[in-house]
Amino acid sequence: NENDEGIYDALNKGVSKVNSKYFMLLHSGDIFVSDEIILLSIIKNLEENHLDLILNNQYIGFYKKFRKHRSDNWQPWMLNFGAQPAHLPTIYRTEFALNYEYKNNIEIVADFIYFENIFDSKPNWSSTSNFIVKMEPGGKTSSGLKSFFYVSNDFIKNKGLFTGIWLSIARLPFKIIQAI
Repeated sequence: NENDEGIYDALNKGVSKVNSKYFMLLHSGDIFVSDEIILLSIIKNLEENHLDLILNNQYIGFYKKFRKHRSDNWQPWMLNFGAQPAHLPTIYRTEFALNYEYKNNIEIVADFIYFENIFDSKPNWSSTSNFIVKMEPGGKTSSGLKSFFYVSNDFIKNKGLFTGIWLSIARLPFKIIQAI
């Protein structure tokens, strides 16, 4: 418990203090919805296959219901189209993750840029079909149409006008695919 410069600074500080072999992130109000058996199978997969990270799925609050955000049908090339994997249910090997930091000066798309940096390094990774996190609704990225404009504006601010508009439009079909 200490002062920070915002959510991404807090995440960086938290990751720097991890002393376990693996970790995942949960934001305040979000819920781990899996069980010990599934978590142990994910960790076994990380161990046996010498993985740097494993992507899992999450439910995202969407108005008064929850929608799916799948990573088991995601591939790194999708970042070129503005589609990132579900970030909270990602389980990282700590030694690997300590090489990366969230950019503190980015309001919303720092998760996206974080994954760009990670996948630029060609990590050893996998994904599962497990839904292990439930994100509560109401955040800047889980507020429906309003979120689209928040994220698009942040893409434009951080990637430039052309790339920001491209990522904003191109990601829409992928968001639908990831919700199936």
